[in-house]
Amino acid sequence: MTTPTNKQIEFATNMNTRQWDVLRSITGVPYFLSASERADPELYALIRNGLASCHSSLPNGPSLLNWTATEAGTMLVKRYERDGAKKLAPQRSAVRQ
Repeated sequence: MTTPTNKQIEFATNMNTRQWDVLRSITGVPYFLSASERADPELYALIRNGLASCHSSLPNGPSLLNWTATEAGTMLVKRYERDGAKKLAPQRSAVRQ
C-alpha cells in the first residue's frame, strides 16, 4: 500500500469534518462525482492532494465521472478512525546533537 506523503499528512491534519466524511464514504467504493462536488473547492482539494482520484466510468465515450479514495487516502482514513486527526503525523524521534 502507498504510504501517504508528508504533504498529504499535513493536508489531512487540517481537513474539516465534511472532508473526512466524504473521504470515508468513498473509501473502497467508487461514487459518481456530481458537478456541484467537482465545483466545490473544499471537496476537490481531496483530489488535488492525492487522497481521492477521479476517473471516467467508461473508457470510450461520454460518461459520468467516478471518484474514489486512493491508497494514501484509505490509509489516512484508517489512521484517522483509529487515532484522530491530530495524531496523523508520524512520530519523530529525538535527534542527538
